[in-house]
Amino acid sequence: GEPSAPKLEGHIGEDGNSIKVNVIKQDDGGSPIRHYLIKYKAKHSSEWKPEIRLPSGSDHVMLKSLDWNADYEVYVVAENQQGKSKPAHYAFRTSAQPTAIPASTSPASGLGTAAIIGILVVVFVALLVAVDVTCYFLNKCGLLMCIAVNLCGKSGPGAKGKDMEEGKAAFSKDESKEPIVEVRTEEERTPNHDGGKHTEPNETTPLTEPEYVALGSPSTGSLHCPQLP
Repeated sequence: GEPSAPKLEGHIGEDGNSIKVNVIKQDDGGSPIRHYLIKYKAKHSSEWKPEIRLPSGSDHVMLKSLDWNADYEVYVVAENQQGKSKPAHYAFRTSAQPTAIPASTSPASGLGTAAIIGILVVVFVALLVAVDVTCYFLNKCGLLMCIAVNLCGKSGPGAKGKDMEEGKAAFSKDESKEPIVEVRTEEERTPNHDGGKHTEPNETTPLTEPEYVALGSPSTGSLHCPQLP
């Protein structure tokens, strides 16, 4: 005989406008089912979609690209060599179109990303400025030091070091040139009454008149005193 109408179950897809309709086999009437004939349409429409012929070995059918937020009705008929079953009926409603939600959230997400990038840039610039200021006050280097040297005319640490080295070199050079002091005795600086230098008496120097020298005679052993004028 003719087969019994199949049992239908449906599951709306994640996209909201598709559905998976499970076709559950019932009594085949003593003759193997050859296929299932499926037709469907939106309730507000008078035209049916093209009929789908589902093999008997398949247990479901996918209906895609349906209208948003619309009521649909599905009819499935099982067919064997003896004839067709009564149509099984299944009704469902698709989801509302979700395109408005991404459109409203997309600018917000873009703004959030731009704000995060701006904050990171500000933090990075502030960190660079802090490091540069620290280098300027501690080591006299960095961008601020370069600006101070080029615009304000300040001398950099290299110039100061060079000046200090030149000063040390000049100081060392002056110390190496010590003045030569000629030391003279009082006797060398005082000339005698003849205008000549005073000479020390020795064995060959003749004695002057004011000097009294005791001379011993080798023959007589007597003392000889020179006569005064």
